[in-house]
Amino acid sequence: MAKSLHILIVEDSASDAALVVRQIERAGYEVCWERVDNAAALQAALQKGRWDAVLCDYAMPDFGGAEALAIVRDSGRDLPFIFVSGTMGEDVAVEAMRVGAHDYVMKGNLKRLVPAIERELREAEVRRDRREAEEELRVTHEALRHLLAHSPAVICSQRIDGPDMRIEFVSDNVQRLLGFSAAEVARRGWWLDSLHPEDRARVLAVVREGTRGPGYSAEYRLRHRDGTYRWIKDSNRVVCDAAGQPREAVGVWTEITERKAAEESLRAERQRFAHLFENSPVATWLEDCTALEAWMQQLRAEGVMELRAFLTQHPEQVQHALGLIRVLDVNQAAVTQNAASSKQHLMTSLPGLFPSSSHPVFGEELAAFWSGKTRFEFEIRSARLDGAPLDLIVRVDVPEKDGRPDFSRVIVATTDITERKKIEAQFLRAQRLESIGQLAGGIAHDLNNILAPIMMLTPMLRESIHDPHMLALVQMLETSAKRGASIVKQVLTFSRGIEGRKAPVQTRALFNEIQSIVRETFPRTITIQTRVPADLWLVQADSTQLHQVLMNLCVNARDAMPNGGVLLLDAQNLRLDAESARTFPGAKEGCYVAWRISDTGQGIPQEHLDHIFDPFFTTKEVGKGTGLGLSTVLGIVRDHGGVIDVTSEAGQGTRFTLLLPALQQSAQVPPPTDTTSVPRGHGERVLVVDDEESVRQLVQLALEHHGYQPMIATDGKKAINLYTEYGENIRVLLTDMDMPPPHGQAVIQAARKLHPEVKIICMSGHPRAVQLEPSPAAFLEKPFTASRMLRTLHQVLAQK
Repeated sequence: MAKSLHILIVEDSASDAALVVRQIERAGYEVCWERVDNAAALQAALQKGRWDAVLCDYAMPDFGGAEALAIVRDSGRDLPFIFVSGTMGEDVAVEAMRVGAHDYVMKGNLKRLVPAIERELREAEVRRDRREAEEELRVTHEALRHLLAHSPAVICSQRIDGPDMRIEFVSDNVQRLLGFSAAEVARRGWWLDSLHPEDRARVLAVVREGTRGPGYSAEYRLRHRDGTYRWIKDSNRVVCDAAGQPREAVGVWTEITERKAAEESLRAERQRFAHLFENSPVATWLEDCTALEAWMQQLRAEGVMELRAFLTQHPEQVQHALGLIRVLDVNQAAVTQNAASSKQHLMTSLPGLFPSSSHPVFGEELAAFWSGKTRFEFEIRSARLDGAPLDLIVRVDVPEKDGRPDFSRVIVATTDITERKKIEAQFLRAQRLESIGQLAGGIAHDLNNILAPIMMLTPMLRESIHDPHMLALVQMLETSAKRGASIVKQVLTFSRGIEGRKAPVQTRALFNEIQSIVRETFPRTITIQTRVPADLWLVQADSTQLHQVLMNLCVNARDAMPNGGVLLLDAQNLRLDAESARTFPGAKEGCYVAWRISDTGQGIPQEHLDHIFDPFFTTKEVGKGTGLGLSTVLGIVRDHGGVIDVTSEAGQGTRFTLLLPALQQSAQVPPPTDTTSVPRGHGERVLVVDDEESVRQLVQLALEHHGYQPMIATDGKKAINLYTEYGENIRVLLTDMDMPPPHGQAVIQAARKLHPEVKIICMSGHPRAVQLEPSPAAFLEKPFTASRMLRTLHQVLAQK
C-alpha cells in the first residue's frame, strides 16, 4: 500500500509543480498537494492543512523564496523546507541553508528530491521526539522544583568520603526550615558547626555506624539563623559505588521541634504526676482493668443485659471479676494506711484486704463500670495488714483516651474514715441519748408531781396515826414513794441540763466510804483493792451524785463477777496536754481527777459496747436491772464537765475511766447542814402557785400548820391578779415553773415588775437552771418533803 505524503508547493509554474509531484509519485508515494504563489495563499494554506514538507521555488517574479521561508519559520511549525529551483547558485543555496532551509534540489536533477524529502522527514521526526522529551523533562523538573519548594521535608545528599561527610545538594526549602540558603548550607563544615554541642558526640557515632550499613536515622538539633535551635529528624539511605563502598547518603530532614516539645511536656507531666502520686497524702493506687473490661464485653456478647441481676444469680462472679484487676503501682500513703512493709508487700496483699462481706459493695462498683460511669465513690469496710479494721471512702476515676474510657490506668484513691466513723457513732449515740433524755425528763416531771403529795403527806400521817399496823402501812407507803423518787432522780440525773448543788469535794473520802460499803455488802469472793493518793485534788461537784456514780459502777462490777474476782478502785491526779487529750473523746487540755473502776469479770461483748449508756438498756436478767444505772452515770459525769470511757473484752473484764475537772486551789469543804428541827413561821403571807391540786393542798396544809398564811393560785393568770392586788403584803412567791401559759417565769417577771425586791422560791419536777436576773432566792426540786420546804422558806425569809 502506497505511503501518503502531504506536500505544500510554493511555485509560480503549474507545470513545474506537476513535474515535482510526478517525481515523488514515481518513488511510490501517494501525494496530496497544493500549489501557492503568493504570501497570502501560503499563510492560508499553512493554517488550514497538515503538511509533511514544503517545496519552494527560489526565484519567482512576484514572490521570493526567502520571503516564503520566513513565513513558514514564523508560523512556528517545524516542517522540512526544501528549495527546488533551476537558477539557484551555490552561494545563494548556502545563504538559504543558513537562514533555515533544510536542503535544495535543482530542477535539472530531481532524482535527489525524494531522498532529500525522506531524509528531512526523518530529521523532523527526531527533532519532534527531542522536543517532546525536553518538554517532558521540563515539566518533570518544574514539578520536582515545586515539590521541593513546598515540601515540609528538606531533601539532602551528602558525599561520604571516609570519615567525613560533605553536603552536595540540599533543597531550597531548607531556608524556610533553618533560615539559611541552600548554598550556605552546602558550605563545607556548615552541618558540623550548626550541630548542637550536646548532640554532637551522639549523632557522629550514629552517622559513623550508619554509613557502614544500609542507612541511619538520628534526631538532633541544628542552629537556626536567628540563633535558636530546631529539632531535626535526619533519615538517610546509603548509596554505594560499583565496588560496594558507601559514597553517598541521601535522605530527608524533617522538623520535629513541636513533637519534641510535646514529648518534653509529656515527660514533665509524667514526672509531675509521679511526684504527686508518690507524695500525695491520699492513699492511691493504679489498676489495669482491661481484662475486666474484656470480661464485661464478653458478658454483653452472651446476652447479659443487667449486671446487678447477673451478679445476684452468680455471686461467685464478683470474686472472679476482682481477680481480673491488676495493681500497677501504689503510693507511700497507701503503704502506710494499710500497715504494709513495702509497696510490693501491699500490691501482692491488696486482694486479701477485702473480706467476702464487702463483695456486695464491689458488685456496685462493677455495676457502675457496666453503666458507663467513669467517676464514682463508695464506702467499704476492710482491714489493715496488721488486722486493725479500716473504714474507707474509695474514689474511682477512669481517665479518657481518644474520647473513650481508658481502663489500662484506672486511678483508685482511698480516704481513711475509721476515726470519723467512730466520732459519727458517738455523735449519733449522743443525739439518741439527748432525745431519750428529753423524753425521760418530761416523764420524770409528771412522776415528781405525782410523788410530791405522797412525800409530803406521809410525815403528816405518821403524826396523826397511833395504830401500829396502820403506821407500818404508812411506812411502807413512804418507802415505796422514796424508792420511786430515787428512780425518778436517776432519770432526771440522766436528763440533759440537770444541775445539782455543787461544792468543792475531796473524792478520797468518797472512795473510803464506798470501800467500806462494798466490803461489808459484797460477796467475800470479790477482792476489793484501792489506790487513792493522799494529795488527790478537789473537784467542784455534788457529792451525792458522785457517790451514786461510784456505787452504780461498783454494783455493775459485782454483777459481772458472779464467781468472784478483783474490783480495783483507782484515782490519781492527771494533767492532759493537747496531744494526750485526744486519747479521751471529748476531753480538753487541763487538769483532771482520774477515776478507774476495773473488774476481772465477764466483760462486755463488742456488739453491746455502743449501747451500754442507752437508757433502759441492760444485759441483766429481767427484774435484776432497770437499765438506768450507766445512763445516770453518764449524765452525772457530763453535768460535772467530765468525760467517761470504757474498755472491755468478753471474758477479760471491764474498766471504766472517768475524768473530772480538778480544783487545784485549796478550798474548804462545807460542813453538813443540821436538818433535825423544822422552823415555824410568824404569820408571813406566802403566794403558792401550782397547777397540781394535790400539791397545792398539801403545801397549803403544811404552811398553815407551821404558822404561815398561804394564798393559793391555780394558774399563772390568777397568780398575777392576786399579786397585783396583795403584792405589798406577800413576803414570798412560791411558784411552779412548769405550768401552762402564763408559766412560772411569766409570773416571776410580773411580780418583779411590781416589786423588784420580791423573794422567790421556784419549784419544779424537772430541775434546771432558771435564767432569771437576778436569780431566784431558792429552788425546790419535786418531790420534796414538807420539812425541806419549810426549812427553805425559813432561810429565804431570813435573807437580808
